[in-house]
Amino acid sequence: MSTELDNTNEKSKLSELETQNYRQFKRLWFGQIISILGSEIVQFALIWWITIETESAFLLSLSMFLAFIPAIIIGPFAGVLVDKWDKKKLVVITDLLQALTTVMLILSFYLGFGSIWYIIGLNFLRAVFQSFHSPALMTIVSLMVPKEKLTRINGISQLFTALSQMLGPIFGALLMSVIPRIENILWVDVITFLFAIILLIKVKIPKIEPEVKDLQSEQAFKAKFKEGFQIIRNVKGLTTILFLAMLANFLLMPINTQFSLFIYRDHSGTEMDMAFVSAGMQFAIVAGAIASSAKKEWKNKVNIFLLGILFTFIGIAIIALTPYQQFWVMFVGSLIGFFGVPLLQTMLRTIIQVTIPPEAMGRVGSILRFMTSVAMPLGIILSGPIADLIGIQYLFLSAAILGIIVVGLTYAFSPIRHMNDSEFGKNITVVEPIEA
Repeated sequence: MSTELDNTNEKSKLSELETQNYRQFKRLWFGQIISILGSEIVQFALIWWITIETESAFLLSLSMFLAFIPAIIIGPFAGVLVDKWDKKKLVVITDLLQALTTVMLILSFYLGFGSIWYIIGLNFLRAVFQSFHSPALMTIVSLMVPKEKLTRINGISQLFTALSQMLGPIFGALLMSVIPRIENILWVDVITFLFAIILLIKVKIPKIEPEVKDLQSEQAFKAKFKEGFQIIRNVKGLTTILFLAMLANFLLMPINTQFSLFIYRDHSGTEMDMAFVSAGMQFAIVAGAIASSAKKEWKNKVNIFLLGILFTFIGIAIIALTPYQQFWVMFVGSLIGFFGVPLLQTMLRTIIQVTIPPEAMGRVGSILRFMTSVAMPLGIILSGPIADLIGIQYLFLSAAILGIIVVGLTYAFSPIRHMNDSEFGKNITVVEPIEA
């Protein structure tokens, strides 16, 4: 009787602790959403500034290419360090450093030497800091949110991130119409970064027990890195899903990179036209995020993942075939194409967070980010020369057709569509490396 009472009290304390962590997480999450909104406003302004100043498909692709390189080179190794370092301090420091790079960019414009090359260089630095920020934040989520709420929380996060991304182009276009100098708009990014940091400082994040092994040694570092890959291989079906994510990211890069030039050069559009179509994309993502968060738990996550990719490429095909200056058709294509994005992202993220142990999430999360992002720089850098060679419209259409074909073949012939959710991540354990 006494043992049962002790077990009940222990469960009650655990439930109370999870509730407190969950409340703390909401505060952290709100700050990050505001920071994303500020970044989206500034990113829209910078992309449009580069578009009208250069009218170069190559420079657009180069600027985005260099912004992705750190995720490929640094990302996998950063995750091993994230598992070792204090997650809260790491997020605060990387947020501060990203705000500092924006201040440097503002000063460069005030002093008269701001240029496309300076923007590219500072965006590269921000991407370096983000390579540490993202896996740290992913680990925090898995620590503070109960597993049974992860799917819904990921869906809600997608919803509010999409709202920020929808409002960002609108606010960005409005600010550009009333504020003539780009450097004055950039202050929005700094202010929202500082807001997120202030909220984060007040959040108490659960600690992970420090490991006895010495991660300073090169042998232990390499062992941890290899272990991350081994954990991924042990999750049945995950490598196939990651391959599809890599291919989808590769084929999505042309529209992400050349969209502003497609609006400006192919359709003689303005920043308001770009904001209108961009808002359509984000509105669709909001709708998809609402759908993904409507249920506590989704079954058949793989099929939803595939359906999301299919919707995306159908929408891109419609955008590519839009008649001259018929931006409403482009808007409809955006609604169809981007509805599936939060669904596939939520399903993928939930599978990862449920199956990967929290103590290994940093290294595994960084490797997963590396694997899903590795094809993106190639898609980005190739989009410029190919757009100049065959035109942006045919570039978009070719990517859409290829994506639809791959999804159809995967659904028809791959066994992963028959997998039950319970088959993912069976018996996944973290095996500590044995040091000599």
